[in-house]
Amino acid sequence: MKNKILTAKKCMFAALLTFALAIGAAAQAETVGLGDTVITPDGRKGYIGAYYGEDMATVRFSERPGDTKNYMLKDLKLFEPPKPPRTTPVETFRVGDIVIHPDDPNKQLRIDSISGDTAVVRYGGGNYNNYKAKLEDLISLKTWERMQDVENQQKLLRAEFADEAKPFMKTVEILAHTYNPQFLDSGESFTGNAAAQEAWRKDLEALAAVCRKYPNITNGEPHAAWVIDLHPADICKLAEQRTSVIDKTRGRMGDMSAKLEVHNWSSKLNEAAQSSEGVVEDDLQMLLYERAAWEQKYLKNLKKQYTEKGAVWSPEVLKPLDENVATKKEKIESDAARREWEKPNFTDAAMEALAKRRFAVDFPGIQVLKTGMTSTTWKEMDKTSLIGSDSTWKYYKTTPGAYRYKLGLALIKMPNRPMCQIRGFQLTQHKAGGGFGAAKASVAEAGIFVKCP
Repeated sequence: MKNKILTAKKCMFAALLTFALAIGAAAQAETVGLGDTVITPDGRKGYIGAYYGEDMATVRFSERPGDTKNYMLKDLKLFEPPKPPRTTPVETFRVGDIVIHPDDPNKQLRIDSISGDTAVVRYGGGNYNNYKAKLEDLISLKTWERMQDVENQQKLLRAEFADEAKPFMKTVEILAHTYNPQFLDSGESFTGNAAAQEAWRKDLEALAAVCRKYPNITNGEPHAAWVIDLHPADICKLAEQRTSVIDKTRGRMGDMSAKLEVHNWSSKLNEAAQSSEGVVEDDLQMLLYERAAWEQKYLKNLKKQYTEKGAVWSPEVLKPLDENVATKKEKIESDAARREWEKPNFTDAAMEALAKRRFAVDFPGIQVLKTGMTSTTWKEMDKTSLIGSDSTWKYYKTTPGAYRYKLGLALIKMPNRPMCQIRGFQLTQHKAGGGFGAAKASVAEAGIFVKCP
């Protein structure tokens, strides 16, 4: 009987322990909530805009459409705003003193004991109604009441300031993240052209005049450190530093626009590397194997993102793309080494010769190693043309059998490419009189890399 009681007690203890651990694990996992400002595993700051499933969240980084990313909840860290600097001197305390802790200002605390730079403070009569606090964080009740008087005066000043500053706050919100990354990005700074920048400058000049009427104004709401609207002292510093802030914003706008374009190139590169067919478009082939030609053709558009905003081009913006090119090139070439040319089932000497001549024109220096046809008969197609429209309808004309075509494949070797590639071609004949005119060849603007024979 005694053993049974002991066993029952052990089972009950194990169950309670398991329950306690489960509760603890749940509490540990639930560290962030909807609307919380968080730091992501890649070091970015944003806020939780929505939950994604049970264990993921969508983090929004700005108000720009699509500027979000999904993360595991367990990987997100709650953003801890920096503590505002203490404006009162550190005080000397004794056991029994009544004090206030700024993190919990609604409770009056009594110092139970002091050891070194730490005090045990009590907020109730229960055995566990106490905690340890740094002496430097405590404020005497008298000092706290004096601080509250000052804060109440500041609240009145902030309210008056907010009314006068309201016409300029849109500009402040646009430039806030450039002034101090602590503040959230409004998502609009990348749209600023020369006219917008001049409007910003005028707004901030007028705002600086408002600020001169409030020389001793302070920031409010230390727990909302990411919202500049609640920080009038910072608003006034931004207005004072308007020239340098606008200059930095020009570069930032250029970076944002250029980074978007670089991201698009990286996305195309990722798609090519992940493609099961191995199709690589000509512009990507140029990026991979003819970098100088790619820069000459496409880099001017990236640089334009800066010059249009009066900023200086930053080559650093290409760094992520360069890193991606190195890894994706290796993947594309590795996959290509496992593919080889498979001759199509049909031939048409005249049409294949026409295609070879087209390849030579479109790609100087090319070697056409093999060709073949994937279709033997001409396929006729209708042509639809827009002939008019009104407020309700669009009117089209359909020409039956307007043209016909045949398809084929070629194995080619292009200059500056380490491998051969398969390219499609098409022969087209347009209707002429009672029959069809001469065939014209066109070739694909993408290829599949394969082993050379």
